[in-house]
Amino acid sequence: MNENTGGSTITVASDDNVMGFNANMSRHSDTSGQVSRSMIIRAFGLLLGILLLFSTVNASETKPDDIVGIWLIEEGGETVEKIEIYKCGEMYCGTIVWIEPSEGRGKTEEIRRDEKNKKKELRSRPLLGLEALKDYKFDGKDSWRDGEFYAHRKGKTVSPTLTLIDDDRLRIQIKFLFVKKSFIWKRDVSSEQDNE
Repeated sequence: MNENTGGSTITVASDDNVMGFNANMSRHSDTSGQVSRSMIIRAFGLLLGILLLFSTVNASETKPDDIVGIWLIEEGGETVEKIEIYKCGEMYCGTIVWIEPSEGRGKTEEIRRDEKNKKKELRSRPLLGLEALKDYKFDGKDSWRDGEFYAHRKGKTVSPTLTLIDDDRLRIQIKFLFVKKSFIWKRDVSSEQDNE
């Protein structure tokens, strides 16, 4: 709107123009806010999808024979036993291929025997060469189940789940009622290098 005041002209913005400008700015701000929220939601959805994809790929990468090899059992950071896991038919079994000699435990006899077996007639059998794992089945994901493991230190047969954490670590998890106990076996990388 123009007003004439003694030869000089003053231009005054009308309320409509001011309100229109403010309204346009308001609409612009709201639209920008919506775009920003929308972009954040889409980015989050994309990231979630990628994470799910990678977790599925990692799970499917575990193959039944990935458990095959020699595994180290350690106590206090020292290797006390080695078990070789191999395929037996359509299942997986394991045999003790090395065990710390009795003299390492303060005994004079070099051959370790199954002294804690509940059956007296088996207590004299050597532990070296003993089949400690029997009839494990791959579950199609990353674990082997429904087999038997003879824990000679206790003289008991249990049925832990064997889960591959990564290429070189195997978790042995025993469940009894509401109690879970787990151990980690490490792959004997040196034996694989010797075979190459």
